[in-house]
Amino acid sequence: MQGSNLDFGARPLRREIEQRIEDPLSEELLKGEFQGKDTIVVDVKKDDEGKVKHLTFIGTVGEPELVAATAASDAEESASEAEPAGEGP
Repeated sequence: MQGSNLDFGARPLRREIEQRIEDPLSEELLKGEFQGKDTIVVDVKKDDEGKVKHLTFIGTVGEPELVAATAASDAEESASEAEPAGEGP
């Protein structure tokens, strides 16, 4: 797992959080991407091996639980749209 090291404690984890969440989120905030939004949800995209591939920040207005449920259903819809016709679960 990236970000963990028994010799250095939490310092590598802190750097991972900065690089993967704080820095990109700060850039989007400075660009005004979330103007008028009161909740930001971090959506995690994983590769076939289950490793984190990409983080997406979604700004919405509303309760975090509702936003998370909406983000999850949107991700499911995107995945089902990407499947070829006649295939799938």
